[in-house]
Amino acid sequence: MTVIEMREYMRASRNKAYGLIWSGGVASYRLGRKFLVSRASVDAYIESRSRRR
Repeated sequence: MTVIEMREYMRASRNKAYGLIWSGGVASYRLGRKFLVSRASVDAYIESRSRRR
């Protein structure tokens, strides 16, 4: 999914989405100028955050 799709899926801000990508919190890769993220990676991040609480 693209960063825009990730933001909608997570209901996160633009800064939060890119921050997760740049910090390595969510695995991503670049295809040209776009960052692409797997849904499984986003789900794993969400799951890890929900276990901490």
